[in-house]
Amino acid sequence: MNKVRPIPKNGRIAVIAPSSKVDKNRLERGIKRLESEGYKIVIGDSCYASYHYLSAPDQHRADEIMGFFTDPDIDAIICARGGYGSIRLLPLLDFEAISASRKLLVGYSDITALSWAIVQKSNIPCVNGSMVAADFGEEST
Repeated sequence: MNKVRPIPKNGRIAVIAPSSKVDKNRLERGIKRLESEGYKIVIGDSCYASYHYLSAPDQHRADEIMGFFTDPDIDAIICARGGYGSIRLLPLLDFEAISASRKLLVGYSDITALSWAIVQKSNIPCVNGSMVAADFGEEST
């Protein structure tokens, strides 16, 4: 298993929605929370898109994921939410490029399809962990 690159303090984190569409209020709260920790957040177009029950068409979501994995200025990728649809992206991804990037992908639920494919085909670990809109975006009580 290859090691992922560490996320530096004040690193750049991309937020993507590779599955279902995202609640924008929760997304904004989650982004503010990550920014308050010092991270620079780059928001994928898929986070603001809506295509039937998905965030965006399959090719758009796959291209966005690959763009962030191959962008040298992005340190890690955190999903906004799960839902349904990430398994549809697997044939569209370049797992050699993902492996070369050594970037961390964080998410759970439907994101598990992406995570396991990356582990199996790219030989890099992923984290089954909190997502931006689903968890970081919860209202404070």
